[in-house]
Amino acid sequence: MTNRVRTHVDLFRAKLAESVANSDTSFDLDDASGLGTIAATDYIPCTIEGGGVYEIIHVYSVATDTITCARGMEGTTALNWALDDRIECRLTAKAIDERTTALNSLYATLPADLFVFNGNLRWYPPKNIVLKKVSAWVGIAPSVQSIILNVRKNGVAIFTSPKPTITTGSMASTPLDIDVLIQTTDYVTIDCEQEDSSNATIRIDYIPEEL
Repeated sequence: MTNRVRTHVDLFRAKLAESVANSDTSFDLDDASGLGTIAATDYIPCTIEGGGVYEIIHVYSVATDTITCARGMEGTTALNWALDDRIECRLTAKAIDERTTALNSLYATLPADLFVFNGNLRWYPPKNIVLKKVSAWVGIAPSVQSIILNVRKNGVAIFTSPKPTITTGSMASTPLDIDVLIQTTDYVTIDCEQEDSSNATIRIDYIPEEL
């Protein structure tokens, strides 16, 4: 099976924790926690930058702060990098152009210490899409109160009842089906309406409008 891109909403930024040779496919970052867990069929496109040059890599797995990746992707060249050079997740040409009859997924890893917020993490789709499903999960189950999340289109909440909710003692929400068109002039944001001092990842599945 061909691995599919996992779009990460430009939330992840870190630095190299060591120098990296152009042949290295596994190396350490100062903090890789923002990448979350990557499914076996997914990858995250990231860009390493320093000294006015860049390289695109595809990250396939994360173990603590060590990433494993494919180097010199999407027409770029695998280069030697220095300690503290920057790495971040960003949309690449392949991520934008990749088309598949399967659902694509947009992931957002929320802060380790959640707090109530609304309208955060604004994202404009590179092409018209239809949102199909929303789910969320945590690394540590909430123990005091449920974690309640929401998704907004142009500032208007999509969910009224039920909402994406991780109940006390649970590790994941019940996936909620939706059918919401998001055009390139629209934007998507995320709310945290109730928190329990835990980290959380929200996943939004979507398909291109024409599929």
